[in-house]
Amino acid sequence: MNSTGKNIVVSFSGESHSEKITTFIDGIKKGTAVSIEKIQKDLEARNPKLFFNSQRQENDKIVLVSGISSGKATGEIIVCDVYNEYVDKKDYEKHEGFLRPSHADYTRLVKNRQNPSSGGGASSGRMTIPVVIAGSIAKQILLSKGVFIISHIQSVYNISEENFTLENLGNFLQNKEKDLFFPTISSSFHENCFNLLKTIQKEKDSVGGKIETAILNLSPGVGEPFFNSLESEISRMLFSIPAVKAVEFGDGVEFVNKKGSEVEDSFYFDNKTQKIRTKENHNGGINGGISNGMPIIIKTSIKPVPTIKKPITSYNYLKKTQETVEFSGNYDVFVGNRAIPAVEGVIALAVLDSLYEEEKKV
Repeated sequence: MNSTGKNIVVSFSGESHSEKITTFIDGIKKGTAVSIEKIQKDLEARNPKLFFNSQRQENDKIVLVSGISSGKATGEIIVCDVYNEYVDKKDYEKHEGFLRPSHADYTRLVKNRQNPSSGGGASSGRMTIPVVIAGSIAKQILLSKGVFIISHIQSVYNISEENFTLENLGNFLQNKEKDLFFPTISSSFHENCFNLLKTIQKEKDSVGGKIETAILNLSPGVGEPFFNSLESEISRMLFSIPAVKAVEFGDGVEFVNKKGSEVEDSFYFDNKTQKIRTKENHNGGINGGISNGMPIIIKTSIKPVPTIKKPITSYNYLKKTQETVEFSGNYDVFVGNRAIPAVEGVIALAVLDSLYEEEKKV
């Protein structure tokens, strides 16, 4: 089912190589300020811009159909179109029946009882466009409430940089516009990544990495215990992005290598802010599924793009043969930088939906 959300419902239609992709957003309150320019900016950040990104060039110009007038939501369903310009299917048609490794070709074949669509169809990374659009609106609403969402590339393949800390978050927030297409905390890591990706590109291969995201200034008390925990809602949305394979909060998987005494987030009263805070933030701003007022820290693992320019072997279900093919189409050596607008978008939608749920109780 291509829809999600309780208070803000997002759905879409279209596929990777269809005429257009349409986004439907229901639940945005009448009079809410919505900037089409900011949505377009997020779509621009999602587009391939760097030498290691796909060469598929799309304009991705948002076409507003309804729901926004004079920069404000009308209270009706917001409908937006983005037209696909690159719809050439020849790279896929010449390998018809070939089940691409690590793609959704086989699972969608079993699920839908029909031939997989070109370029992954509705399972394509191109289908992150709707969550970037809806998520951009959610980010704008959160920003009006003083809530910021920021991200950086934390690792690429086998190299990584420092994590977000209580000390470096403020400085990063001030400088987050430095490189919208490949944000990093340190310039040296930025350079090392580009050098590594040049090597991987020459090898005709691809690599994965981690995106670290911080949610700043979210008030304590957002989220529910157990099934509707803030972690559950955010994780569920993140796993809707095709390339996401793991999600961590705070210290994440590193918790297994630490003692309880090493990861205590002890509370204190901050006289400056007149708020209860924690001295450390190992749990990433969430206790018992509920925000505690500290920065919420999330790490999202992005897998390597499976279609590469090296020969790959798999099964052709039409010919009933094992085949080795070389794809000549477009692909990303590393897609993590392009995934950031989608990652931030789904996180914003999950947080805003949970925040609205909390506001219902007041």
